[in-house]
Amino acid sequence: MSTLLPCYLIILLLFGCQSGDGASDGPPTTASEVLDRAIAHHDPGNNWSTFDAAFLLNSDTIVIDLPERYFAQAGGGKYFVADRDVCRSTDLGDVSPPLASDSCANVVRKRDYHTYLNGLPMKLRDPGTPLEDDFVTTEFHGTEYLRLRVNYPKSGGTVETWEFFFDPATYALGAYQFYRSDNPQGGEYLLLDGEIEIGGVRMVETKEWYLRENDKLLGRDVVGGEVVGVRY
Repeated sequence: MSTLLPCYLIILLLFGCQSGDGASDGPPTTASEVLDRAIAHHDPGNNWSTFDAAFLLNSDTIVIDLPERYFAQAGGGKYFVADRDVCRSTDLGDVSPPLASDSCANVVRKRDYHTYLNGLPMKLRDPGTPLEDDFVTTEFHGTEYLRLRVNYPKSGGTVETWEFFFDPATYALGAYQFYRSDNPQGGEYLLLDGEIEIGGVRMVETKEWYLRENDKLLGRDVVGGEVVGVRY
């Protein structure tokens, strides 16, 4: 798992909207149409906005309940919980008092991180997402994709750019990368493989993280399957 990405996700909040069924005739003409078709592929039942499920991620268990604003991550004998505006972190089986605000902010960052990554591409319909109007057909690491771009303005006049790459036939999310305008050769990219159904959503099964500057492999995240009836 990347150590750089969580700080980039602070601006990304919960809850995505669905639109379109991905079945329109003819090729897409705008980035929004590509995104509609991608969402129709990954969330054909329109389940993301009411997503409530637990799943394995590497050796951890992740719980995301969007309607109740509940998140938990458990692993290594400990768990972290963000239950609306109250956070807890303790050994499994113990009862802990609410965390202080600084520690709670760390748990909320974990929540936003996992919700965003596992909620793509639906999260690109979050209100205020600055999606460029146009898309391009391009090659990325040896594969042809439809590329969408999102530019987030940052302090000091810099821009944080995210690029998302979709299969031109199925509209499945195949890769994405992010970098900043003050360091355009920096950032990271992720190559994706496989899909697994969790809570009625087709999540990406495997994510491999690389540094853009030298293609160094940083790590791998694997979604292992859904877990029923988990709360901490």
